Amino acid sequence: MNADVRIRSTQTTAEKGPPRPRRVEDLEVFRLAHDLVLSVFQLTDAFPRDDGAGLAAELRRTAMAVPAHLAEGSGRPTRAEFRSFIGIAQGAAAVASYHLLLAKDLGHVSLKDYERLRDGYRRVNQMLGRLAESLSDERQNISRPKHADTGSMEEE
Repeated sequence: MNADVRIRSTQTTAEKGPPRPRRVEDLEVFRLAHDLVLSVFQLTDAFPRDDGAGLAAELRRTAMAVPAHLAEGSGRPTRAEFRSFIGIAQGAAAVASYHLLLAKDLGHVSLKDYERLRDGYRRVNQMLGRLAESLSDERQNISRPKHADTGSMEEE
């Protein structure tokens, strides 16, 4: 018996296309978003304890939402559902960017840290956009090249 037997896909014809990664953690966009969460947690540790509006908590929550929505979407049964969660992750990245701007303007974050994290979230949003495109590619029977910087869904 051939040891390289593949499990039959349960995707519908309209759902076929580049295969999903074996784990969401294999996506570069997920790893970058996770690294941004770690940076946000480290940064917000220095926020004033009397942060009345809870900006530190809100920034942490929105930062965590980006990779969390990617993880949830990757566990959904269809590519369309995954694309929907990618859109939600993009929205969360935009909100995190705003919270960073507010934290900078309130004097909680240095310009250098703000620009580094803002640029990280811009990159995440670009990568998420390309990932969503790869999931809706109409050239379903043509394999797409793996793009290391986009988090493409094609397996190696």
